[in-house]
Formats: sequence, C-alpha cells, structure tokens
Amino acid sequence: MTDDPFAAHRPLLVEELRRAVDGVSLHNGAVLRQQVSSGSESDAGLLPGLLCLLTAEALSGRAESALPAATALTLLTTMAEVFGTISVASNDEGLIHSWGMPRTLNAGDACFALAQETLLKAHSLDAGRRLKATGLLDRAARATSDSLFERASANATSVSRAELLSAAMALGALSAGANDQTVEQMGAYGRSLLSGRGEVLPGDLADRLSPAAAYVAEVRQ
Repeated sequence: MTDDPFAAHRPLLVEELRRAVDGVSLHNGAVLRQQVSSGSESDAGLLPGLLCLLTAEALSGRAESALPAATALTLLTTMAEVFGTISVASNDEGLIHSWGMPRTLNAGDACFALAQETLLKAHSLDAGRRLKATGLLDRAARATSDSLFERASANATSVSRAELLSAAMALGALSAGANDQTVEQMGAYGRSLLSGRGEVLPGDLADRLSPAAAYVAEVRQ
C-alpha cells in the first residue's frame, strides 16, 4: 500500500465532521452521529474531503482554507451512506433497523442541507466563490444520487466517483484562491484519476499531488 499522504489531514477533517454533525438537531443528529461513528471515518468516506485539503495545501500551503469544502464533501459521502442503507433495510442492523425508514430519509436530507450550509458559511470564500463552490457540490450530489438506485449501472457509479474527486480538487483549488483556469484544471485532473489517464499538471504541482493520485487509485480499486 502506498504511504498515506493524508496522515496529517485526517484528524483535522474527522474533528470538523464531528463538530458539524454535533450541531444538528436532536432527531436527525442522532442518526447522523451513529453513521459518522460507524462509516464515514473509512478511507472511502473521507477520501474526497482529504483530497480537497491536500489540493489546497499544494496550491497555497494552507490546507485549513479548504476545511469547510472538505467537510461538505464528507457530509455528501455520509448522505450517500445513509441513503445506501435503504437497499439493505431488511438487515437486523444499521440505521433502518435502529431508527426506521422516515427518520433515516430525513437524516439523509439533513446531511445534504448541512453540506450546503457548511459551504455557504465558509469565511475563506467570497460570495462569488461560495456560489461556484455550491454549484460544484450540487453537481457531485446529482451524480451521487444517480448511483444510489438499487439497479444503478456500473457506469453511474463510476461517474459518481469521478465527479466526487473532480469536485474535491476543484473545491480545494477554489478554497486556495486559485483562478478559474486552475480550478477547472484541477477538476479535470480529479475526474481523470480513476481512469489512470491523469491530466498534465505543472511539474512542481504534479510532484506534490502524485502520492495522493497513487493512493486514490489503490483505495478505489
């Protein structure tokens, strides 16, 4: 396994995710806290958010500037995990068994709303960048929703993963204060990670991000 390029970022993101979920109202918050404690600290659940932080750090030296965006992305993967439990609702364990279908659905919706709210409150983004960031998150959310149906095609799942990684790197660049061209370039690079046909980046930036690209390829296999 490739050395973990996110070792320094993981505790930061997990702490911020827990803080965000702790602020949710009693009913929905209880469901989300259960899911976060059981699922979202996995590599798959945290990966988009971690990639967002590393991208911001590679561009500006400050991973913390992307913490709101990284948290929003992790909340999006948590939403997918919550809704994903519906397909195994007959199991004796999990959210459906503990809380019932209506409450689980409400918690999933609350998770997406919290992701949007987290971005809109990001002090590191001005109004224009917040609007762009919300658009990137919404695009990834739509692709994620398409992949959640029980009979979703393998292509829909692949597109969802690619859009999450694209949003992760674009949001990291946006949070770092990058210009539109760089934001688009990083988004394209993130989208290409799963295909193995990475976009060409400037040498120093490629060197800083190559360990993360290798790690993503291994985790997503």
